[in-house]
Amino acid sequence: MYDVRSAIHVRTGPAALTAEVDQWLTRHGVANRAFDDAYAACAHLLLHFDQVPDLALVAVDALRPDELELVGFIRQTWPRAGIIVYGELAGAGLADGLSRTMSCRSPAALQRLLAESPSDVLRRLSAGDPPAEQGVLPRPVPAGGARGPTADVPMPGLPRAADGTAARAAGGENPDPRAVLTAEELAALLDEGDAARR
Repeated sequence: MYDVRSAIHVRTGPAALTAEVDQWLTRHGVANRAFDDAYAACAHLLLHFDQVPDLALVAVDALRPDELELVGFIRQTWPRAGIIVYGELAGAGLADGLSRTMSCRSPAALQRLLAESPSDVLRRLSAGDPPAEQGVLPRPVPAGGARGPTADVPMPGLPRAADGTAARAAGGENPDPRAVLTAEELAALLDEGDAARR
C-alpha cells in the first residue's frame, strides 16, 4: 500500500543535499522527475496534474519568498502525495497544518530521513490517514488540520466546477488545478496576456 514508485524533486537547495536525495531515490528504484527551479515545478503541476507522484521533495533554501507557496500548490494539486520539505527554511512553517507533510530543518534531520526507505517515509507520513475502503475516497482534512466527523464519498463521477470546489468537496485529487480561478479571473488573465503580446 505504501510502495513508492514515483517522486518529484524540486532541487532548489544546496547541490550536495539535492544530489544525496536524488541518489536515495535512485537507490530505492523510485522514478524521479527533478526540477531545478520553482517555475518548472509549477508548470509540471499545471500540465501533469493527473500524474500523481507518491512523494514530492522540495529543497527550500534557494526559493525566493514569492516561490515558497510551491509547497501549498503541491498539496492542493496532489492531496494524497507525501511531501518532504528540507533545508534551513523548512522551519519557517511551510509544512505547518498540511497533511502528509514533514520538514527536515537540518542536514542531520535529512540524513536520518535518508536512512529510511521511501516506502517507510510515506507510511509514516500516512499514519494519520483514515483507513481507505475500495471505491471510496476519504474527505479532505479541514484547513486547520483537525479532523471533524468523517464521511466517505463515492468516487464515480466526481463533479467538476469552474472553481474546483466540487472536486475538493468530493475528496479526490483536484482534477484540474487551473480550475481554482473564477471565470472572471481567468478572462482577466487572458486579456492581460493578449495585451502584453500586442
